[in-house]
Amino acid sequence: MSSIEQSLGNLEGIASQLTNIGGVSGDLGRYEETIKNYEEVLNIMENLGNKPGIARSLNNLGIIYFKYKKDSQKSLDFLQRALEIYKQLNIPQMVKSTHDSIDFIKKQIL
Repeated sequence: MSSIEQSLGNLEGIASQLTNIGGVSGDLGRYEETIKNYEEVLNIMENLGNKPGIARSLNNLGIIYFKYKKDSQKSLDFLQRALEIYKQLNIPQMVKSTHDSIDFIKKQIL
């Protein structure tokens, strides 16, 4: 994480960097680190009241819990929360994408 972002108190910049680091960590198979980063991003976005950021973070957590932790229920919980925010924000493409992810997971556990 950039010390410049930290010194400026740029929480959204820090969250963006943590998201990127989380993605790379996942690609390297370090899923616990990915989850830790995504949870920290979620916390930052919640503290900022950044609803699109909250939804993205929940979506990221939902995907990582399904793909790598094989925790369908926790994944669905995160994705359902993201879906509700996307509906509130009226972001149709993310409503559809998140809904498709939920349907896919539900089909896998039947």
